[in-house]
Amino acid sequence: MRLLKLFARSVLTITLLGIAAKANAQSIDELYQAAIKEGTLSLNGGGPAGLYEPWVQEFERRFPGIKVELTADFSNILAPIIDREIAEKKLSVDLTIFQTLQDYDRWKKQRVLMSFKPEGWDAIHQSFKDPDGEYVGVAVYALSYAYNTRAMPKTDVPASARIS
Repeated sequence: MRLLKLFARSVLTITLLGIAAKANAQSIDELYQAAIKEGTLSLNGGGPAGLYEPWVQEFERRFPGIKVELTADFSNILAPIIDREIAEKKLSVDLTIFQTLQDYDRWKKQRVLMSFKPEGWDAIHQSFKDPDGEYVGVAVYALSYAYNTRAMPKTDVPASARIS
Protein backbone atom coordinates (compact mmCIF):
# COMPACT_ATOMS: atom_id res chain seq x y z
CA MET A 1 0.00 0.00 0.00
CA ARG A 2 2.92 2.39 0.69
CA LEU A 3 4.12 2.10 -2.91
CA LEU A 4 0.65 2.85 -4.26
CA LYS A 5 0.41 5.88 -1.94
CA LEU A 6 3.75 7.13 -3.24
CA PHE A 7 2.66 6.46 -6.81
CA ALA A 8 -0.66 8.25 -6.27
CA ARG A 9 1.05 11.31 -4.86
CA SER A 10 3.44 11.46 -7.78
CA VAL A 11 0.66 11.01 -10.32
CA LEU A 12 -1.61 13.48 -8.55
CA THR A 13 1.19 16.00 -8.66
CA ILE A 14 1.71 15.36 -12.37
CA THR A 15 -1.99 15.35 -13.16
CA LEU A 16 -2.96 18.42 -11.20
CA LEU A 17 0.16 20.55 -11.31
CA GLY A 18 1.75 19.46 -14.59
CA ILE A 19 5.09 18.58 -12.99
CA ALA A 20 7.16 15.54 -13.96
CA ALA A 21 7.63 13.26 -10.96
CA LYS A 22 10.41 11.01 -9.75
CA ALA A 23 10.54 9.04 -6.53
CA ASN A 24 13.53 7.24 -5.12
CA ALA A 25 15.26 7.52 -8.52
CA GLN A 26 12.25 5.90 -10.20
CA SER A 27 10.44 7.31 -13.19
CA ILE A 28 6.67 7.58 -13.17
CA ASP A 29 6.55 4.57 -15.50
CA GLU A 30 8.67 2.52 -13.08
CA LEU A 31 6.38 3.52 -10.22
CA TYR A 32 3.37 2.58 -12.35
CA GLN A 33 4.77 -0.88 -13.10
CA ALA A 34 5.32 -1.52 -9.40
CA ALA A 35 1.97 -0.02 -8.32
CA ILE A 36 -0.10 -1.90 -10.90
CA LYS A 37 0.47 -5.05 -8.85
CA GLU A 38 -1.70 -3.56 -6.10
CA GLY A 39 -4.44 -2.73 -8.62
CA THR A 40 -6.51 -0.28 -6.58
CA LEU A 41 -6.04 3.25 -5.30
CA SER A 42 -8.32 4.36 -2.48
CA LEU A 43 -9.14 8.08 -2.62
CA ASN A 44 -11.11 10.02 -0.01
CA GLY A 45 -12.37 13.35 -1.31
CA GLY A 46 -13.97 16.05 0.79
CA GLY A 47 -17.22 17.18 -0.82
CA PRO A 48 -19.35 15.75 -3.63
CA ALA A 49 -18.04 12.96 -5.86
CA GLY A 50 -18.50 15.13 -8.95
CA LEU A 51 -15.48 17.21 -7.93
CA TYR A 52 -13.20 14.18 -8.20
CA GLU A 53 -14.69 12.13 -11.02
CA PRO A 54 -12.76 13.94 -13.81
CA TRP A 55 -9.49 13.38 -11.90
CA VAL A 56 -10.39 9.72 -11.33
CA GLN A 57 -11.20 9.21 -15.02
CA GLU A 58 -7.98 10.91 -16.09
CA PHE A 59 -5.93 8.79 -13.68
CA GLU A 60 -7.55 5.53 -14.81
CA ARG A 61 -7.07 6.48 -18.49
CA ARG A 62 -3.40 7.33 -17.94
CA PHE A 63 -2.77 4.27 -15.77
CA PRO A 64 -4.87 1.31 -16.97
CA GLY A 65 -5.01 -1.56 -14.54
CA ILE A 66 -5.30 0.68 -11.48
CA LYS A 67 -8.88 1.24 -10.38
CA VAL A 68 -9.61 4.29 -8.23
CA GLU A 69 -12.09 3.65 -5.43
CA LEU A 70 -13.52 7.07 -4.59
CA THR A 71 -15.21 7.82 -1.29
CA ALA A 72 -16.63 11.33 -1.31
CA ASP A 73 -18.18 12.98 1.73
CA PHE A 74 -17.50 15.97 3.93
CA SER A 75 -14.24 15.98 5.84
CA ASN A 76 -16.08 16.13 9.18
CA ILE A 77 -17.40 12.66 8.29
CA LEU A 78 -14.28 11.16 6.67
CA ALA A 79 -11.55 12.57 8.97
CA PRO A 80 -12.87 10.78 12.10
CA ILE A 81 -12.92 7.51 10.13
CA ILE A 82 -9.29 8.07 9.13
CA ASP A 83 -8.42 8.95 12.74
CA ARG A 84 -10.03 5.73 13.97
CA GLU A 85 -8.18 3.68 11.35
CA ILE A 86 -4.89 5.36 12.30
CA ALA A 87 -5.51 4.50 15.96
CA GLU A 88 -6.32 0.90 15.02
CA LYS A 89 -3.30 0.74 12.67
CA LYS A 90 -5.64 -0.35 9.83
CA LEU A 91 -5.56 2.58 7.45
CA SER A 92 -7.59 1.81 4.32
CA VAL A 93 -7.19 5.05 2.34
CA ASP A 94 -4.20 5.77 0.10
CA LEU A 95 -4.87 9.42 -0.72
CA THR A 96 -7.03 12.11 0.88
CA ILE A 97 -8.04 15.49 -0.53
CA PHE A 98 -9.68 17.79 2.03
CA GLN A 99 -10.10 21.54 2.39
CA THR A 100 -9.57 21.18 6.13
CA LEU A 101 -5.85 21.87 6.30
CA GLN A 102 -5.83 21.39 10.06
CA ASP A 103 -6.32 17.66 9.47
CA TYR A 104 -3.00 17.47 7.58
CA ASP A 105 -1.21 19.45 10.30
CA ARG A 106 -2.59 17.08 12.94
CA TRP A 107 -1.67 13.96 10.94
CA LYS A 108 1.79 15.35 10.34
CA LYS A 109 2.27 15.82 14.11
CA GLN A 110 1.16 12.21 14.55
CA ARG A 111 3.80 11.21 11.97
CA VAL A 112 1.37 9.23 9.82
CA LEU A 113 1.89 11.05 6.50
CA MET A 114 4.41 9.98 3.88
CA SER A 115 7.00 12.48 2.77
CA PHE A 116 7.49 12.81 -0.97
CA LYS A 117 8.95 15.64 -3.03
CA PRO A 118 8.68 14.92 -6.76
CA GLU A 119 10.97 16.40 -9.34
CA GLY A 120 9.85 20.01 -9.76
CA TRP A 121 8.83 20.36 -6.11
CA ASP A 122 10.73 23.64 -5.90
CA ALA A 123 8.54 25.11 -8.65
CA ILE A 124 5.45 24.86 -6.41
CA HIS A 125 4.94 28.07 -4.45
CA GLN A 126 5.79 27.52 -0.78
CA SER A 127 2.35 28.67 0.39
CA PHE A 128 0.76 25.66 -1.36
CA LYS A 129 2.93 22.89 0.09
CA ASP A 130 4.27 21.46 3.29
CA PRO A 131 8.02 22.18 3.50
CA ASP A 132 8.69 18.53 4.37
CA GLY A 133 6.73 17.17 1.41
CA GLU A 134 3.99 15.55 3.47
CA TYR A 135 1.12 17.29 1.68
CA VAL A 136 0.52 19.67 -1.20
CA GLY A 137 -2.39 21.76 -2.39
CA VAL A 138 -4.11 20.43 -5.50
CA ALA A 139 -6.62 23.23 -6.08
CA VAL A 140 -7.22 26.81 -5.02
CA TYR A 141 -10.73 28.17 -4.58
CA ALA A 142 -11.73 31.77 -3.95
CA LEU A 143 -14.64 32.23 -1.55
CA SER A 144 -16.40 35.50 -0.90
CA TYR A 145 -19.62 36.87 0.51
CA ALA A 146 -22.39 37.81 -1.88
CA TYR A 147 -25.97 38.93 -1.57
CA ASN A 148 -28.90 39.76 -3.78
CA THR A 149 -29.07 43.58 -3.94
CA ARG A 150 -32.75 43.39 -4.96
CA ALA A 151 -33.69 41.24 -1.95
CA MET A 152 -31.67 42.93 0.79
CA PRO A 153 -31.20 46.64 1.34
CA LYS A 154 -27.60 47.82 1.61
CA THR A 155 -28.22 48.98 5.18
CA ASP A 156 -28.97 45.36 6.26
CA VAL A 157 -25.82 43.86 4.75
CA PRO A 158 -23.45 42.67 7.52
CA ALA A 159 -20.06 44.39 7.60
CA SER A 160 -18.32 41.13 8.66
CA ALA A 161 -19.01 37.46 9.21
CA ARG A 162 -20.97 36.64 12.33
CA ILE A 163 -18.98 34.56 14.79
CA SER A 164 -21.04 32.35 17.04
